[in-house]
Amino acid sequence: MPAWAARVIAVQIIAVLTMIAIGLVVLLPYLPRLAAAGAALPQITESAERSPTTLDQVERIDGNVEKVVPPVLEAVAVLPEVGEQLTELLGVARSLGSAADGVVAAAEPLAAVGTDIRALQERLDGLETQLGKLEALGEPLDSLAASAEPLPGQLEQLTTAATAIASLVDVVDQLVASIGRIEQHAANLDRKTGPVLLPDLTGVR
Repeated sequence: MPAWAARVIAVQIIAVLTMIAIGLVVLLPYLPRLAAAGAALPQITESAERSPTTLDQVERIDGNVEKVVPPVLEAVAVLPEVGEQLTELLGVARSLGSAADGVVAAAEPLAAVGTDIRALQERLDGLETQLGKLEALGEPLDSLAASAEPLPGQLEQLTTAATAIASLVDVVDQLVASIGRIEQHAANLDRKTGPVLLPDLTGVR
């Protein structure tokens, strides 16, 4: 092998190792968040599948909305950021794959290095699959988030009726209290002036 070929191969090896180091530096800070997102994926999917579709279902989950909505909204907020990070990592993976192909084609002794780089590319491709799953959750998550917004028309009518009934109960209570005060005043007058005797009109023809 000519001396210049060995130098070219050495330069290519250094370039590939540098790109690998850069890729790992970019990837490592986000691994805990990606792992947490992957662990929460089944729970988020189950919550999305159980999103309400009828009035009865809305009433049944009304007590659980406060528990379900916050993690869902957090997951929805994280999706764009995770997507951008994975897109950057995929770009690094493709660059590493192209460099690995060039190095492997230039010298057979670099086959082991190419295998390691391909393994890294496969792992990053797995991250692309995770990104697809997260993006697929967009519609059910939006549906679940929408279920926590103002209730449908039928529930609004029920709420209006309940409010009217409550106000009617308040009016009745006020009437009862007023009648009680009138009876008390009548009793006081009766004690002061004696009973009021109305003329007997039964004998008038």
